[in-house]
Amino acid sequence: MSVLIVVLIGALLIAIWYWVSILFDRIIKYHHDNYYEDWLSEGRPRGFFFVPENAKKISTGFTFYLYASKLRKELPHWAKEDNVAKNLILRYFFWEKVWIASIIIAIPAIVLVS
Repeated sequence: MSVLIVVLIGALLIAIWYWVSILFDRIIKYHHDNYYEDWLSEGRPRGFFFVPENAKKISTGFTFYLYASKLRKELPHWAKEDNVAKNLILRYFFWEKVWIASIIIAIPAIVLVS
C-alpha cells in the first residue's frame, strides 16, 4: 500500500511539473509570436518543450532560471498593457507556487508512508 501512495504522489508531482513547464512555454511562445523584437533583445529564450528555430542554444534549465527570475522581479514592459500576457504570467506563478508547495508536502508524506 505504501508503494502505491509513493507512486501516486510521484505521478502527481510529475503532472504538476509538466503543467508548470507547459505554462512557461506558453509565455515564451506568446512573447516570441507577439513581441518578436523584444524576444530577440531578451536573448532569444526558449522553453522546456517550445524551442523556436533561432532560440538560444543553452540548457533549458538555465534559460528557465534567467527568464523566470526576470519575470519574478517585475512584470515585463511588453506584458504591462497586454491582458493575455499578464494572465499567462499570473497563471504560471500560481502553478509554480502549487509545484513548490507540492514538493514541500510530498517529501514528508513519502517519508511517513515509507
